[in-house]
Amino acid sequence: FFFATRRLFSNPALRRAVRIMSTDDHKKDVLKKFGLNEKGATDALKNAELTGILLKMDEQFSASKLLYSVATKAHTEAHRDLLGQYVKDEKIATSQQLECALAFLKGHPEVASGDAAFEKDCGVGVTVMDEEIAAAVAKAFEEDKAAIEEDRYQYNFGSMLGRLTKTDHIKWANPTKVKAELDKQTLAVLGPKTEADAQAGKKKKEKAKPAAKTEKVKKPSAAEVAMQKEAEQMAKMTEAAKAAMSTFLYKPRLCRIKQLLDDASKGVFPDENQECVVAGWIRTTRDQRAMVFVELNDGSGPTGLQIVLEPTNCPDLEEFKKLGAGYGACIEVTGKVVKSPAAGQLVEMQGTGVKLLGPVGDGYPLAKTALPLEVLRSYPHLRVRTNVMACVMRIRNVSSFAIHKFFQERHFQYVHTPILTSNDCEGAGECFTVSTLMGQADPDYSQDFFGAKSMLTVSGQLNVETYAAGLTNVYTFGPTFRAENSNTTRHLAEFWMVEPEVWFIDQKGLMDLAEDFLKYCISHVLKECQADLLYLDQYHQRAEEERPKDDDSRRNEGSLVERLMQIVSQPFGRVTYTEAIEILKKELQEGKATFVESNLQWGMDMASEHERYLAEQVFKKPVIVTDYPAEIKSFYMKQSECGKTVAGMDILVPTIGEIIGGSVREDNFDKLVALAKSKGMTDKDVESLSWYTDLRKYGSAPHGGFGLGFERLLLLCTGMLNIRDVIPFPRYPGNISC
Repeated sequence: FFFATRRLFSNPALRRAVRIMSTDDHKKDVLKKFGLNEKGATDALKNAELTGILLKMDEQFSASKLLYSVATKAHTEAHRDLLGQYVKDEKIATSQQLECALAFLKGHPEVASGDAAFEKDCGVGVTVMDEEIAAAVAKAFEEDKAAIEEDRYQYNFGSMLGRLTKTDHIKWANPTKVKAELDKQTLAVLGPKTEADAQAGKKKKEKAKPAAKTEKVKKPSAAEVAMQKEAEQMAKMTEAAKAAMSTFLYKPRLCRIKQLLDDASKGVFPDENQECVVAGWIRTTRDQRAMVFVELNDGSGPTGLQIVLEPTNCPDLEEFKKLGAGYGACIEVTGKVVKSPAAGQLVEMQGTGVKLLGPVGDGYPLAKTALPLEVLRSYPHLRVRTNVMACVMRIRNVSSFAIHKFFQERHFQYVHTPILTSNDCEGAGECFTVSTLMGQADPDYSQDFFGAKSMLTVSGQLNVETYAAGLTNVYTFGPTFRAENSNTTRHLAEFWMVEPEVWFIDQKGLMDLAEDFLKYCISHVLKECQADLLYLDQYHQRAEEERPKDDDSRRNEGSLVERLMQIVSQPFGRVTYTEAIEILKKELQEGKATFVESNLQWGMDMASEHERYLAEQVFKKPVIVTDYPAEIKSFYMKQSECGKTVAGMDILVPTIGEIIGGSVREDNFDKLVALAKSKGMTDKDVESLSWYTDLRKYGSAPHGGFGLGFERLLLLCTGMLNIRDVIPFPRYPGNISC
């Protein structure tokens, strides 16, 4: 045996294998000192780098479970050396201290041994005595004594342990020691578990058991996940918008007079001890020595606020009187709004301070007495200071908002159509040319700014129609221009048009939409502009009483307010053009009507007198006239099968005549081109509109739209008789002031 063994070990390869085996066994023994079991140590040996680190740390600092965490969690050799030394010196003795140290080093990698901030934040060198652990546990028991005595062993001691291990100083203790102390004091306080405790534990487990297994929840699809994600993003956007709106900075300094008067009419009065500030323009002043009365208007409504200024309350009064502020001057007043003892007004302001902001110089053209509207038109920059024009402009504001509100509530998209254009939508040739080639007798527009003849738009219809082909329901609302040398009460060179276009609609749907739209706008004015409407009603009644008997110019019949309420309270009449012509002929033949244009023939373009007669005398309400002759309508209107009429419709209203005009549009490419040429358009003209005709080539469908002249709507809502009085700065032949 001896010689056999000697021969066996004389083999160099075998001797090397034996040495490796003995070395691996040694290494495994060292690794087990780090707290690894047999399998863990065997697996660790397969990682040469980790094994090398652990062997080196054992040699330097003596292996332990805590040191294993240092070896596997520290990111650099410097950090392993730093933490290993602290572990060896027992300055880091618990897992909590080590985890805190590792986290600190992650944010501060350059920390060196002895760093005060590091040692303080990580509890380095802190030793928690057993007595301190016992005291902390006892304190926790005392704080929750009632609940522990009631719940006994069903009390959540795990939660208490979690709180203890997060408490200052105790958090650096060995968790095992804290748990042992908690168990010890639990037994001391509650005693051994009884049968009742065991039964209570069973009930708690039964209660905590999950419900009977239900059908497996279906995993959401990719589309559902995407929708959920989108919904969450939308919710975040909504919250962000709400948060932003709650932090707006601007807070009005002044009280609005209309708001004060409206509140008073509802029985709501300001605190008499609270001072308010109002500012505006003087309408009247009365100096009665002992006190001064001022009627102030800030443009918020037709009724002003009476200001009472007395020397005892208003130290500025004497100085203010010396300045001679009168009608039209701009002032600011501070004071208290109180119930008024005078008849005809609910509140007044007792002024405590008054400042003249802007005096009125010589030559102020406005007077206290009402000036004729013709005179006011000479001062477009000042006429809004008068009550009548202020009422009209407030109604214009509310009507503008109503237009947007109507369409936005019905999910229409607002489109800004261009003011500069290369096409004459109406084909009337009454356009303003825009050119840089001024003074040339026969300008070559190919050399002009745009390389082609350009004009101010007469309508946004064609442009907005292109967007309806992608957005379905759209509208435009903006200025349009007509170079028509007309000085009538119904025409302007610059005016505003509302033009909706709707895809997938027929003639009846278009008529319903137009009727709803007109009623909505008028209803909104009736609701929001009541004081203005009542003032204008009285204004028109006075004007009618003062009208000379021999004045046969156009006038309104009856009350403005009653006329508007009647329009919104009943369905509009509906009649074809053919029927309307027959009605007018019959009225003329029976002597019920007289017209300047009395030669009534099918195919004629009805004049304003015919339109008004139908609305005022025949139907006595708005009426929609449909199916006009094709010869008198635009090329884009859809023709009937016979080709004689188009699917057009106009709304005629009392006092105005036509207020809305629209049609179903021709949606067939070949027919549209043929219609354009039949109206006299050349091939070149048609080619210039290729962007419009293309809509019929690429995904066309039935569609239609209409246009409303905004100023005509305002004539209807205000009762004014001249269109120049319902637009801030009227443009007409011979006038472009301001």
